[in-house]
Amino acid sequence: VGSEMCIRDRLNTTQYLSVKRELSSTIEESITDIVNGVKNTVAAELNGKKKLANYVTTLVEQNPTIDNITNIINQPDIRDAFVLVGGGYEVDSPYFKNDPSWNPGANWDPRVRPWYKDAKSKGELVITEPYADSASGEIMISVATPINQAGSFIGAIFFDLSLSTLSDLINSVKLFDAGYLFIVTEGGTIIAHPESCLLYTSDAADE
Repeated sequence: VGSEMCIRDRLNTTQYLSVKRELSSTIEESITDIVNGVKNTVAAELNGKKKLANYVTTLVEQNPTIDNITNIINQPDIRDAFVLVGGGYEVDSPYFKNDPSWNPGANWDPRVRPWYKDAKSKGELVITEPYADSASGEIMISVATPINQAGSFIGAIFFDLSLSTLSDLINSVKLFDAGYLFIVTEGGTIIAHPESCLLYTSDAADE
């Protein structure tokens, strides 16, 4: 009888360890799937915005007058896709926008903004580091594109994206108490993190 109980105990221990290993493996696979799913969602969202920005710029370059640009960026699909779209020219620096209520101030000059400088210097679509919008103070990133005419740079367009939606997505993800997700830009700035005090800092990069 004693030997039978010993065998049963060994079997129970073996079964327990086997189930534990299978459970750990299943959780690990699930976490990997969740992380990959979030990564793919974020990438797909950003790539869609980039394609739309490039398409708008192509239309603008066909007739880069303020009236034509204003008409293009005020199309419903464009207004729905971005928080704000605007830009300016290299000469005389007039600016355009698709939100009449947006007032950056009389001295606002697009040519000194990070998105404008990046688009001009790199000559292609760029994505800025997070920054505080000069009018609203909201933390944004901007997709920006150069406007070219006959091969020469004549201005740039910005397409503002709020980071709040991205943060909400990241904060909603549960990893079975195995940790949490956060997103860091190439420059090391945290743009999505469950601890709000760490947002837009580089503190979590060393965690």
